[in-house]
Amino acid sequence: LTMLKGNGPFAAPIRDLGIPVDCLNLHSTYDPRGPVRLRSYLRRVAPSAIHSSLAPANVVAGLARSKGTRVVWNFGNEGRNQARRNILGWATESISRIFARRADVVLCNAESVARYLHST
Repeated sequence: LTMLKGNGPFAAPIRDLGIPVDCLNLHSTYDPRGPVRLRSYLRRVAPSAIHSSLAPANVVAGLARSKGTRVVWNFGNEGRNQARRNILGWATESISRIFARRADVVLCNAESVARYLHST
């Protein structure tokens, strides 16, 4: 498991299960170094799949995708809510909708979210 920002509250319980957790230590989800750091990490560990959740992480995963790595996105209403709050949220949401085409699988938490993604 790789986390973009800090270890957060889930890292320790996941490690306790025997699952390795790496952290890219980005300053924020919008840190422009994210795709570069993730792509470097992916080349090093060569995973068969990337699973990301939430619009900013989905964009980073889409940009960092390497050949032969499958990409699975989780997309929910939270992105649409963030897009209504500020210009950065709107931009991330818009880019995320475009990059959704690069994912091999997009999981949506509601039919309305799937319709929203397909409307681009």
